[in-house]
Amino acid sequence: MSDTGAAIKAAKEVQADTLAPEHYRLANEYWFKAKNEYRFKNFKEARDYAQKARKAAEQAEFDAIRAGANRSDISETPPPPPPQPTPYDYPAPTGTPFEAAEKKNSPPPPAQEPAPAPAPSVP
Repeated sequence: MSDTGAAIKAAKEVQADTLAPEHYRLANEYWFKAKNEYRFKNFKEARDYAQKARKAAEQAEFDAIRAGANRSDISETPPPPPPQPTPYDYPAPTGTPFEAAEKKNSPPPPAQEPAPAPAPSVP
């Protein structure tokens, strides 16, 4: 099955879908039938259809090359690189777990009394 997939891909690379459409269409039909039979666990039929699809794809590739297709004419741009993740600044821990436990268990600091208000001035 993987050989068939590679043969169909190779035929597509030389534009067999436009230069040899009959064989290319036939290869895709057989390939579809092979995958369908494989899903239904009909392995013998899947193998037979896959072999027919591979032969049709190879014939389509040959016809396309004979019609003037060339692999070097194919300019396939490489996929763009994946986006780089932005760095995340993790907060730096301060102190130790022991110090955090001491803070948690220590009594709260004494409350400060507010300063007395200044006396009003009399004229």
